[in-house]
Amino acid sequence: MSLARLLPLRSYFSTGKFNFPYIHIVPKGRVFVVERLGKKDRELQEGLHFTVPLIDRIAYGRGTRDDRIQVKPQSVITKDNIEVFCTGVIYYRIVNVEKSCYRVEYPEESCRNLAESVMRKEAGNMELDELLRSRNTLNTAIREGLREIKDLWGIDIHRYEVQSIEVAEEATRHAMREQSDAERKRRAAILKSEGEKIAEINSSEANKISALNHAEGEANSILMKAEATAKEIQMLAEAERTAEAQRIELLAQSNARAIALIQEQLSKEGGEPAARLNLSSMYVKEISDTLGKAGTVIVPNNPLDVRGILAQAESIWKNAK
Repeated sequence: MSLARLLPLRSYFSTGKFNFPYIHIVPKGRVFVVERLGKKDRELQEGLHFTVPLIDRIAYGRGTRDDRIQVKPQSVITKDNIEVFCTGVIYYRIVNVEKSCYRVEYPEESCRNLAESVMRKEAGNMELDELLRSRNTLNTAIREGLREIKDLWGIDIHRYEVQSIEVAEEATRHAMREQSDAERKRRAAILKSEGEKIAEINSSEANKISALNHAEGEANSILMKAEATAKEIQMLAEAERTAEAQRIELLAQSNARAIALIQEQLSKEGGEPAARLNLSSMYVKEISDTLGKAGTVIVPNNPLDVRGILAQAESIWKNAK
């Protein structure tokens, strides 16, 4: 047999109705219900099957894949007495082929009618604004209302989507447009005022931070100046103490060297008479300078007693040695 003759035969097999009624090929995603003498006998899943002629017949064919049912526009009166037209889509799957065949005559039409009734009921319990805002709530309510048909008809409604909600009266649509425009203007005004408020807050925060930074900078500057001044004073005090100590040390060293030199000279021959003569000349010079100045002066009891003065100086010199 040629391939050209087999291709039409395949198309007959795929539908389950062809010139060979006892041979059936069930495609994937389909289930055929076989009745024997008017009573359900079995279900044919995908693959090749055989039936008994004149006794068995293919009574029903059902798809087991997800499918959809379009819900036509339905007039609904909302809670605030406004007429709207609602459309939707039902997404379903047949989970029990026997119930879908023998418990309901027209499964798709029945699901559509039930969905329309539930939609009118649920939408009638809402006001127009709530209905427009709460589509998800309406979808959930309709899906819950259709859940019972799973046990009754073997059809699982796993999703319902409201496609459109349109107001019937033109005056109401015009009022809704005006309300929408007013709401947008109100939101724009609120957003603008909030933006200005945020800008003012940010500006005040920036000024506050700037003032704090400026004050902190001045405080740090004053602190650094004070630390520098204190350090400078400390360094000057240390320098003065060091200089005074060095001066005292140098003076002591000079006095020690002078005393040592004087002792050295006095220990030599003729040193003491020379020292007496030097003291006498210094004394006479001081007396003459004192008498030459104006004013009141204090002098010894006998300033002209040079010998007594020299003796006294010599006694002091010996005690110093």
